[in-house]
Amino acid sequence: MVVVAWLVLGTPERTPPEELTPKGLDAIATRAFAIVAGLGR
Repeated sequence: MVVVAWLVLGTPERTPPEELTPKGLDAIATRAFAIVAGLGR
């Protein structure tokens, strides 16, 4: 149902950042750690 709604409403354009800053890398690492920690529980 989510996929149908996604397709009907249209998918947003995904534009990758021009440059990955240290702040962006830190955010990615923090989220990845949270996901791995959550899966291990």
